Amino acid sequence: MTQALSPAHPVPLAPQWLDMALAVLLLAWTAEALARFPTGSALTALVYGAFCLRFCIDPGALAGLVRRCPALVPFPLVCLCSTLWSEAPGVTLTAALQLCFTCVAGAWIGHRLGLEGLARALLLALSATLVASTLNLGGWLGLSHAPGGGFLGIYAQKNALGQRALLVLLAGLLVVLTARDWRGRVVAMACVMLAVAMIAASRSATSLVMAAAMGGLMLWWLVAGRGGTLRAMALVTAGAAALGGLTLVWQLGADPVATLLQALGKNATMTGRTLLWEVALDRISDRPLLGHGYMAYWSAPRFAQETWILTRLYGETVAVFHNFALEILVGLGPAGLAAMGILLWRTLSGLWRLDPGPVRVWALVLLLTLLVLSALGSSLHRPHEITMVLIAALLAAARPVQRTSVAYS
Repeated sequence: MTQALSPAHPVPLAPQWLDMALAVLLLAWTAEALARFPTGSALTALVYGAFCLRFCIDPGALAGLVRRCPALVPFPLVCLCSTLWSEAPGVTLTAALQLCFTCVAGAWIGHRLGLEGLARALLLALSATLVASTLNLGGWLGLSHAPGGGFLGIYAQKNALGQRALLVLLAGLLVVLTARDWRGRVVAMACVMLAVAMIAASRSATSLVMAAAMGGLMLWWLVAGRGGTLRAMALVTAGAAALGGLTLVWQLGADPVATLLQALGKNATMTGRTLLWEVALDRISDRPLLGHGYMAYWSAPRFAQETWILTRLYGETVAVFHNFALEILVGLGPAGLAAMGILLWRTLSGLWRLDPGPVRVWALVLLLTLLVLSALGSSLHRPHEITMVLIAALLAAARPVQRTSVAYS
């Protein structure tokens, strides 16, 4: 087993606090907490400029990062190549270059901070957005609640608030378990409580279910991994709960899927997702081998009428198929999906080989959380998205630590 709990850079050329600050900035920016405020362009320029200056401090960093994380290369490369056959070449080229930056920046913070540092940066960055969201309870910072109900905070969508709070919940649980002093545990526990409150206030069905499932999985995994009586109790409890649930469903003669959707306020189309998936399958059949170009479908003149109808049906913000695999197949075909598979597999295998412990459990649960959320969304393949940043960071952080006598300042 390998260990990746500390930064893996053998000879640091800049203080670690600088990379932590960059990580917090990057995560807060890609969380889209300020998406509805007129600061987008300035913040984007700040992030790009800050990372460019950082790489100037360590000129060989980029080449070294690629050598250490070769699995990071195929997907952005396929996206860049798709410019050649894209139905919207300008959009594809721009998005592909943005994706390259997103992957490199994410891998850099993972490489420099390690998994524990990544968790703390994630907790700090997203907790700040949750605190800012509480300031909007009275609508002082603009629209505070979605038209259909649910608290928005400073986010543009209630699902965004709920999912960011979910990430805070998982990172907070890790810090509570690994903090070296009681003050760190108290702060982390306060962040966990705030995250739970924001998930409940958002009324995001996906976030509510995922918080219960992934938070429970993380705690159960940690308990079961301790062995002995605790492990036996966890296994018996989980088995009894599963058997009891199946028995209840059989006795009531209920449709568990329909019952769950009804309880969450969803319909059989999962709020229109299945209809969008049907459109995606039609577009895949048009060009099954190469796709229409990375991120090109929603901007291509050929599909302007179709996308106009979709936005009228599901809202102006709908510009995704709400499934990352379908989105990749529409834009890139099987080659794109294979490249993404390489990235995910290498990330999973790297994390799986780490030494057992809370950090490894958190990283694996985080990876599973991102995959499940992306199966109902499309953030996994998009540039300037926190999901892509975290996947790249997990890949880079799941590397053997290069021991060195040089101390970080």
